[in-house]
Amino acid sequence: MNYNDVFDNSLNEFKRNIRVFIIDDSLFTCGRLIDLLSSVEGVKVAGISRNSNEAQVMIDEIKPEVVILEAVLSRGSSADLLLNIKQDMPATTTVVFTDYYYPENVEECENNGADYVFNKLTDFDSLIDLILKISVGDIYTTRYFNEQKDRIEAEINI
Repeated sequence: MNYNDVFDNSLNEFKRNIRVFIIDDSLFTCGRLIDLLSSVEGVKVAGISRNSNEAQVMIDEIKPEVVILEAVLSRGSSADLLLNIKQDMPATTTVVFTDYYYPENVEECENNGADYVFNKLTDFDSLIDLILKISVGDIYTTRYFNEQKDRIEAEINI
């Protein structure tokens, strides 16, 4: 399936080029993401790393619009990497794509700066759909929705 078929040709003028950086221990996951992302017009996989230290150096150099990373890496800390990315490049969309999709892990990832957290076992299509939405500028982060929810709840309690 070519994911560009989802969009009407009239939206092509809104598409922008985005660079995606992938951090994952799994060569299978990296390969699958590259295959899927390469089918999205305007999306370029700008780099891949299997550990957080190497990834940090490459991300600082490349400055991608989107970073996709595994929550648990065998070499290095995803939590520290997330915090560093959000501190150094707050506009970068961070997506945790993990096998460890448990409520406490999702919460920790979000607390460390993840804009989105997806389950590798069930959410490949959701991840690609997100990248499509980013590529046409039709995106809001989880943090945005949480801030709006908090604002509305605060107004109701007044």
